[in-house]
Amino acid sequence: MIDYSLWDLRNEFTLIEAAYLWFGFYPHQRGIPPDDQGKRDTILKILQEAEGKGKIKLKEDPILRLPSSRKATRGDLMAFAESIGEKPLFLFPKERGKSSSGKGKVEESGKKQPDSETSPFVFWNTGPGWEMVFNGKKVSPLKQIGFAYFHYCIKHYPKEFSNADLWEAVNAGNSMPVDRNHLPFESSPKEYFEEESEGIYFGKIKAIASRQNLSDPKAIREIENLLKDLKSEIAEAQNNDDFGLVDKLKNEEANAEIYLEECQRMGKLKTFGDEQKKISNRVNKAMGRALDELKVYSEEAHAHFNEAFKPIYSSTKQYKPTQKPNWILE
Repeated sequence: MIDYSLWDLRNEFTLIEAAYLWFGFYPHQRGIPPDDQGKRDTILKILQEAEGKGKIKLKEDPILRLPSSRKATRGDLMAFAESIGEKPLFLFPKERGKSSSGKGKVEESGKKQPDSETSPFVFWNTGPGWEMVFNGKKVSPLKQIGFAYFHYCIKHYPKEFSNADLWEAVNAGNSMPVDRNHLPFESSPKEYFEEESEGIYFGKIKAIASRQNLSDPKAIREIENLLKDLKSEIAEAQNNDDFGLVDKLKNEEANAEIYLEECQRMGKLKTFGDEQKKISNRVNKAMGRALDELKVYSEEAHAHFNEAFKPIYSSTKQYKPTQKPNWILE
């Protein structure tokens, strides 16, 4: 569930940030359900058109000076939102916590709190994670990305998906940022790329091989995007006089620049022919980890999902329970 208190301190937002926050998602959050991706894209287009018509004014970022880094003020966004009959929670704190038809409390994510008495089976995205009510008992917080695959299959019951198609459906339209925790900054990129290892993924492409010098154009773009994000975060930390965070971010920035330079020197760009298999393995592992997490909170829910998706380590996925609950999914 998104913590709006952090965003209440901000008086300016890029249009992309506003589009995510409008529906209760963190900017550039991964694993957003396809329907919500469509809503995010729609409001982004509306905001861009409003800016083009002068209804929203954007200020240039003094550090980055890039079109995508220009920001609208909170006041302009509030005025525009009200003009189209909207009151997104990140702009209107007083709207948070309001009840809706007596069926539950509106949470910070913009969704009603599940009522275990009237909704015994609930499974939905709450921002940074997933919330579930199974047989009247709350099962949360659920953080594994594998729950996005479970949710998509249940939502499209009884359709069967290949793992590759499931990956594409769940991740289509999402930004795929570099995971800073998996960049090999402890050793040089060249040394890392020459190790016998499973590899690093950037988006859908695996950008390493055993004892080969490889570089991936998508990987390079993702690192370049990471550098842009770091510059924005550094500027924000400086504005907030958070010098400890500034030092940490600048260290990350320096490491990322070194890594990018090494990648660009590695020669001709290649990818792997068995990429589909690698994507399939990632889906299997993600769903397996989600099952493990579910077992911690509810043996009953774990048994249901384990049976309904059995075998979890396979090339296709289909929700096929012995008895299908009446799920509320959004």
